[in-house]
Amino acid sequence: MMNIKKIAFKLLIITTSCVVILGIFNYFIENKIRNIITESLSENVLVNNYQLSVSLFRNQFVVNNVSLVSKINNKYETDSLYLQQLKIQGLNLPKFLFKNIVEFNEVSIEEGFIKLFSKDNFSEKQKKNFNLKNAVSIKNFYVKNVDFITKELSDGIEKTAIKEVSLDFQKVWVDSITVNAKIPFTYEKVGFSIGEIYIRMNDFDEFRTKNFTLENNILLAKDVSIQTIYTEEELSIHLKTERDYTDLKIPELRMDGFKFGTRDTLFFVENKKVNIKNASLHVYRDKTVTDDLRVKPLFSKAIRELPFLLTNDSIFLENAAITYEEKVHPDQSAGKLFFTNLNAIITDFSNSFLTGKKKTIIDVNSSFMKSATIEVRWDFDITSLSDDFSFKGNVSGLTVSDINYFTRPTINVELNGEVKKAYFDIEGNHTSSQIDFKITYDDLKVTIVDNGKRKKKILSTLTNILIKKDSKNEVTNYREVQSHVVRNKDKSFFNYLWINLEEGLKQTMLVNLL
Repeated sequence: MMNIKKIAFKLLIITTSCVVILGIFNYFIENKIRNIITESLSENVLVNNYQLSVSLFRNQFVVNNVSLVSKINNKYETDSLYLQQLKIQGLNLPKFLFKNIVEFNEVSIEEGFIKLFSKDNFSEKQKKNFNLKNAVSIKNFYVKNVDFITKELSDGIEKTAIKEVSLDFQKVWVDSITVNAKIPFTYEKVGFSIGEIYIRMNDFDEFRTKNFTLENNILLAKDVSIQTIYTEEELSIHLKTERDYTDLKIPELRMDGFKFGTRDTLFFVENKKVNIKNASLHVYRDKTVTDDLRVKPLFSKAIRELPFLLTNDSIFLENAAITYEEKVHPDQSAGKLFFTNLNAIITDFSNSFLTGKKKTIIDVNSSFMKSATIEVRWDFDITSLSDDFSFKGNVSGLTVSDINYFTRPTINVELNGEVKKAYFDIEGNHTSSQIDFKITYDDLKVTIVDNGKRKKKILSTLTNILIKKDSKNEVTNYREVQSHVVRNKDKSFFNYLWINLEEGLKQTMLVNLL
């Protein structure tokens, strides 16, 4: 009986001693960590009285309600961070002691925000490479409900707001090589959900989306928009040179097989399939503003020169709508063109293919204005330095008077008649193109009007003398021409298309007086 009591007493002494020793070690480590945190912070960074808890028995490290604020001369706040809780669990001591690898089973961050102010004088030369003495491995890394916000230091304008961010990374690895890459770590699997994203893209436009999620390589986004921050009229006041007002809305965007990362130091984004439903785009251009005479790249060059690798195997656009408005005269409303029920399939939209291996192909069908339908096949080779492209299609069933929404306010012309069918085949590059054009039409009539929409009868009569009223006098019932066009390099690709079509229309519809 006495032996049992002695053994129990010894066990009690040993247990109590272990608890006391662990408590002393915990206290020592807690203070050591506090000292390391304090010593590693800049003198301009202030830290609050956070709660720190270390449990060697649980192999757990917890920081609660930690707040960091970076200030200039201890006065002007620049950057700040607040975390309700940071928990680190499961340090692998053998790997830490014998392999110089800091491995954790789990790291989690719950509730908080990070606010950063951009520094205008920051440059690539000021970036310093980090050299980690120990590689860091985290089996599971979680972030729950953290906001990321960036602002301009000069005026405090919000540049980026990413709210209610939750992340789930698995098998994260950081070492002296990855830490200096564009993505400073590698991972095996990632998922995330974001409540709202706001990005100030430039001085004029902003990007927004809600319910942004990634799970099992499927990215979903709701209420995606790119919108000019001013109204159409207000924008012109702020412009020195011509710029489009843009209002793009996408109710739902889905990307299947979505991947991102770095490859040969370049950032990449890949998608197997992209679905965009019920998108609407409104573009307004004020032609009374001074022209922007910079050279405009064609789409192939713009995609080719993106600062990252982009690969989209297929993109499906379903039931989209596009409205284009152009204001030419200060005292008149803008002319309008619109496309509805627009559907498109885009394949091999990528700048990652080898030269000459694949072409980007865009097939489009749409309703045009009120009456017509339009079909287009557009292809181009993104790797081609001469920006070769082909743009062919047809328009059918166009009641010509529907075009008056555009021609009346822009060129003071009213049209009547019917275009039964028009075919166009444009082959070109970044300097010039050739168009094959043919059309069949009936009862074409032109009326010239003044700013008050009053008809100019004499000028209208003279104009109609110069126009072939129909195509019935041709053997094939089509008028057909071939023409060569030189590109205006300070204009967009769509202007390039228009001057091709304009040349085809002039040569088929105007009377040859020579």
